[in-house]
Amino acid sequence: MSESEAPRRRLPRPATVLAAIAIFAALAGTATAAKGLINGKQIKPGTITGKQIKKKSLTLNALNDATVSQLRGNPGPKGETGAKGEAGPKGDKGDAGPQGPAGIVAPLSGADVSENVGNGEEKLVLSVPVPAAGTFVVNAKANIFAVQATTKVECRLQAGGTDVDFVQWTASAANSRAPISLQAVAVANPAGPLRLFCSYDEGNGSVFETKLAAIPVS
Repeated sequence: MSESEAPRRRLPRPATVLAAIAIFAALAGTATAAKGLINGKQIKPGTITGKQIKKKSLTLNALNDATVSQLRGNPGPKGETGAKGEAGPKGDKGDAGPQGPAGIVAPLSGADVSENVGNGEEKLVLSVPVPAAGTFVVNAKANIFAVQATTKVECRLQAGGTDVDFVQWTASAANSRAPISLQAVAVANPAGPLRLFCSYDEGNGSVFETKLAAIPVS
């Protein structure tokens, strides 16, 4: 075959060239978009709707607390009271509390019918023994009698060997009498019991219907 008879090459049509260029451009654009994901700054607010969200893809962690609270329904009716459960095991015994105050304690007491006392004499009118040392509220009462109008009488209450109260009286007339009372809060013990002494001066007389009571307070 001669050179003049060699086949002629056909050039592609312009439309075919343009179509190829468009395909390459599209492929290039797709590759570029795949490199960078779209973030929230590139989305216009209010453009994402429920249609774009995959069903059953949201969890409670994706919602705020206010929205979650709105999803809760109203409380249902109160159910019936359940059966009584079994009694639990008995608890340990607690520690003993402090000792309470002592109750009423019987008082110490004594009495004497009558004792004569001479002029210038002091006499132990009444003595009440104390079984154990302690503090007592003591009350003593007696009636004193004087023969002479000038008689001076002094009675003193003693506890634990110490005077705790006394009273003085002077007769205003012959054959006079008067009630006396002594009281004190005092400490007494077996060696120093409760005692009442009376002395007469410038006359004589007697002490009668003497009574003494002592209530322990400690």
